[in-house]
Amino acid sequence: MSCAVVFAVSQYEKISHLLHIDKDMASSAGRPRSTCRWDTRLQHREKFTTCIRNNIRDYGSASTCLKELLANADDAKATHLTVCLDKSCYSTDGLLCEGMAVLQGLALWICNDAEFSQDNWTSYTLNVGESAKAKDTETTGKFGTGALTAYSLADVIQVLSGDHLLTLDPHGTHLPDKLESIFGNLVTPQDEHFVDVANDCPGQLEPFLAFTQQCPSVPALALKGHYPGTLFRLALRTRAAAEASMISSNSFTAEQFVSTLHTFLQAAPDLLLFTRHVKRISVYMKEDVQTPCTLLHECAATTSSLPSAIQTCQLQQLSLSLQHADSSKSNKIWLKSVNSSAVGRPEGGVAVLLNEGPAARTNTLPAIAGKVYSTMALPLEGTCLPVHINGAFLVSADRRSIWTGEGDGGQVSDNASHHLQGASCNASYYLRGASCHTHLVTLL
Repeated sequence: MSCAVVFAVSQYEKISHLLHIDKDMASSAGRPRSTCRWDTRLQHREKFTTCIRNNIRDYGSASTCLKELLANADDAKATHLTVCLDKSCYSTDGLLCEGMAVLQGLALWICNDAEFSQDNWTSYTLNVGESAKAKDTETTGKFGTGALTAYSLADVIQVLSGDHLLTLDPHGTHLPDKLESIFGNLVTPQDEHFVDVANDCPGQLEPFLAFTQQCPSVPALALKGHYPGTLFRLALRTRAAAEASMISSNSFTAEQFVSTLHTFLQAAPDLLLFTRHVKRISVYMKEDVQTPCTLLHECAATTSSLPSAIQTCQLQQLSLSLQHADSSKSNKIWLKSVNSSAVGRPEGGVAVLLNEGPAARTNTLPAIAGKVYSTMALPLEGTCLPVHINGAFLVSADRRSIWTGEGDGGQVSDNASHHLQGASCNASYYLRGASCHTHLVTLL
């Protein structure tokens, strides 16, 4: 069997350099009846690399990229997110072109079990920065820029999903003929214009084949056929690449990125509190080409419904099971309310930690630093909340601040405590009213 990727070039439509004015029009303007040409070569056009740089500079640390890709996976209705730091150095033989060789080293995999839709492919290739989810109340992303955060880690992004393989190179320095993208289809070649990757450049798929066959939480990629999920491969930016990059000057080594992974690991359990679909996060490390992936951390959420005294409030017990690198396990038990609108759409929620680890039950709730969520936690200071609150807040484009006020007259709020006082009171009210558990009511 052979595996082929049908490559098609995605190019922007070129605008003619010269605009021709009709002779009669020129004459009526008081000029001789001769051809008048307007030179439009000085049209202002923002480079794609500049667009990316401007969008990612306010997103914060590298771990923010992982949270944004988790939000995108949740919007795609995936149930499982897998992250893996791959230290392997894959063969540089049999590649699409010589420029791809430097991308065969240290890389980050972000995978989920949902397939890219046509809208997803369009957003990544044609409508960059334009969100197809802006009016969708069921999704977290609204601005179309969350996916661009992957460029904070890498200058080249590869995406494999369903029948397709996409390579994005905004600088045009790695792909053939200075192309910025190549889009392919995982099918058997039908004519001479199709590129047979398995025979002509088999090294291009080697990282995908090796990783998926050695990571137990993702489906293995077959040499021919449909892939039931989405794989992002980010070749982490090296120091040399960072010096020449027009996107970011940040570079990464394996040791540095391990620290980023640990930051994400600490946040991972709480990230599952309000996701609509993703219920499991797995984090791995892969040391070399032949070595199977090693599990660093896994957290899984399960929910069970509880009786509620308020019709528009669903009360749930959420259990988070955690597995650590040393094979030890721990658990967190949360009480969560999900408040719905008249049409049943989730509009907000509250989460209270009831129990953490194997500790015996006491008459007090475990203390937590309450956070504000808009599906994902917002990095707000000074909330002074004893619980986590989730709501359909208006947030800034970088999802780091709450937008207050009305329309263009609004402003970004750096301190959320004033605006969340009412939310804190409502949280206590809903939990008291909805809970049928006397023990919990006395604690609140």
